[in-house]
Amino acid sequence: MNLKDATFQEILSNLDINERYETSDMDKFKSEIDKFHYDYMIGASKEARILIDKKEKINNIYDFMESLYFKRLKIHVSLVTWIELFEITLKARVAQIMSRKFSSSKDEDDWYRRKLGIEDLDNTIELIKKRPEYKNKSPKNSFEFLNVCHFSDIISLITSGWSAFNNILVRPMVMSNDKFVPWYGSQEYISKILNNIRDARNQLFHGNPQDIRFHEIISNTYYLMLRFDVDLKELYKRISSLDDTLLQKYCQ
Repeated sequence: MNLKDATFQEILSNLDINERYETSDMDKFKSEIDKFHYDYMIGASKEARILIDKKEKINNIYDFMESLYFKRLKIHVSLVTWIELFEITLKARVAQIMSRKFSSSKDEDDWYRRKLGIEDLDNTIELIKKRPEYKNKSPKNSFEFLNVCHFSDIISLITSGWSAFNNILVRPMVMSNDKFVPWYGSQEYISKILNNIRDARNQLFHGNPQDIRFHEIISNTYYLMLRFDVDLKELYKRISSLDDTLLQKYCQ
C-alpha cells in the first residue's frame, strides 16, 4: 500500500466512520491528504472520533477534520513564534549581563575576547570561537557574539557564568497579582529547564510536535523571562495573536 493510501486508511480507522458521510467528502479528503502534517492529521482524526460520538450529525467530514487540523497547526505555528521570541530576547539579556559582569571595565565590552579565569566559561567561549560561523561573522560586540551562539551555548554560558545570573534567578520576585515567580536555585536546575525548552524548540522547528507538553514550554519560558525583566506575553501581543486560551491558562 502506498503512503497516501496507508495514511488514509489509518485515518479512516481512527474515525471509524460509516455511510453517514458523503463519498465526495471522503474523496476530497483523500486527494488533499498529502498537503497535511501527518502527526497533526492523525491527532485530528482521533479527536474527531471523540467529538463525533458526542454529536448526532457532522454535515461535512472534510470540513470538520480540516478545522481540527488547522486548530492544531495554529497552536504549533504560534509556539514556534513564541519560542523564537524567547530565544531572541534571552540572547539579548545574556549579552548585556555577561558584558557588565565579565568585561575588563564598565567602559569595555571585551569579556568574550579575553581569559576570565573561570575554566568552564573560558572553555565554552573558546568552543564558540572555533566554529565557522564565529570566524565568518567576526563579532564586534556581545550582541553579535550571542547571535552566533547555539541554544546549547547559551545554557553553558549561564551555568558556567553562574555568578552573573544567580541573583537574577534566585532572588524573591512577586508579580503584580501577588503571585511569586518561580525561582531557579542551581546551575543544575536551570540547565534542566533550559534543556527541556531546547528539546521542545528543536522538535517544533523540525515539525515533530507529538512529545511536546505545550503548557510547560509556555509557562517555563514566560516565568523565566520575567526574571530577566522581559514580559514575553506583552511582546508577543505586539507581533502576533497567540491563542487567548493559552495565554489565560499558562501566563497568569
